[in-house]
Amino acid sequence: MKKGIMKATVLHALPCAPPKDDLRQRERAASSPRPETDLHDEALVALVAQREARASAALEELFLRHAEPLRRFLARFTGRETEAEDLVQDAFIRMAEKAGSYRGEGSFRTWLFSLAINLGRTRMRRVALEEKVGEEMPHLKPDLVRPRPADDPTWRAEQGELRMHLDRAIFALADSERETFLLYWFGELTYAEISALTGVSISASKVRVHRALARLATLLEPFREI
Repeated sequence: MKKGIMKATVLHALPCAPPKDDLRQRERAASSPRPETDLHDEALVALVAQREARASAALEELFLRHAEPLRRFLARFTGRETEAEDLVQDAFIRMAEKAGSYRGEGSFRTWLFSLAINLGRTRMRRVALEEKVGEEMPHLKPDLVRPRPADDPTWRAEQGELRMHLDRAIFALADSERETFLLYWFGELTYAEISALTGVSISASKVRVHRALARLATLLEPFREI
């Protein structure tokens, strides 16, 4: 997402300063005392929905609490590390816009991740279409061709061999197992939150995670000495 577009969208959602682009700057800001740290998520969402003086601080606090697990989840859900931060920004922008519709019937994290998953799926469909166009009509849309992470030398250098094999193994999982595993392991959602988000029972969610772990162990066995 271009910075100017992101800023305009956030300003439309809230009459306050937009979130900063750098997730790490927000993490460092967490050490500063703020009254919002004493509020639970639902109260913070209510402040965001009111769009009053404390809305910006409330949005900042929610970002500090949930952005990093969401980024880790989206990076592996989409297979595109470089786009994860943009998707996190988009998810919080969407959350701010829809804050007034949140009724607290499930946890805030469940609601936030559902917004992010929908955005991630839309992005994946768009990228798949761009790659298909690039493969079938390269003379028309050469600028749309994007290398897959495993084929990108820069990505391989940054992530290392084991990380590359791990991400490949994750994408080899069945869709249902991959999504549940990522929500639990990287998104840090509880089984109850995963159940509420996916509509699958808690026991079935546990089974999916255990199956995913077993499958990953098998797929990564040849590379465990790397």
